[in-house]
Amino acid sequence: MYWSGGTIEYDSSGGIGRWSANGDLIPCTNQLFTYAGSLIYSFCGTGTAIPATASIYCGGATAWKVCKIQKSDMVRFGESIIYGGTIYALTEDTDYVYCGGYTTRT
Repeated sequence: MYWSGGTIEYDSSGGIGRWSANGDLIPCTNQLFTYAGSLIYSFCGTGTAIPATASIYCGGATAWKVCKIQKSDMVRFGESIIYGGTIYALTEDTDYVYCGGYTTRT
């Protein structure tokens, strides 16, 4: 997720009883989907458009890692060490990717 202006809304009020993606298989034709028995977290943003870069960074609650994905073919080609908890936000500058979440609460 990239954010530099506008607003980001967070919702954890729904998702029980829905199907959701599970695992790290891309493209989604190879994705394993499971039934969500607990809440699903959703983010919605407005404002600045995402800048054109060659890769995407993502993180989440399952692997507790930040993954680097090539935009052109969606192939994962790098990942961080285990963060130690759910990753709620990512941002980057010219040298680093920053993550924040449950462990550091920043």
